[in-house]
Amino acid sequence: MEKEKHYSEKKSAYYVYFPDNKEKPPPYYSSFFLIGPPGTKAVKLHVKNHVFKDPVLTWLNEKWVFGRIWLEERLALEFILDLETGQLVQKTVACFAGETE
Repeated sequence: MEKEKHYSEKKSAYYVYFPDNKEKPPPYYSSFFLIGPPGTKAVKLHVKNHVFKDPVLTWLNEKWVFGRIWLEERLALEFILDLETGQLVQKTVACFAGETE
């Protein structure tokens, strides 16, 4: 069975997500395979131990992709990956624990 390709806006780049088997107990290990436009690098991204939510990638443009990997229920690693260099442009840990009244 062929996996779904998630294309960038101009369709010059895409990624394919390979989720782990959720029928087995955690930890879960998934992978993304990213293909950019000519002149960029193909990148295989392994996501380890994401129990709380599936990781998410979103295209920012044809060469940069934003990712969010949940580390805990309200804590995520967020990053921007540059396919031209194969390097992380930015990474941060984001906390989504807001107080409500």
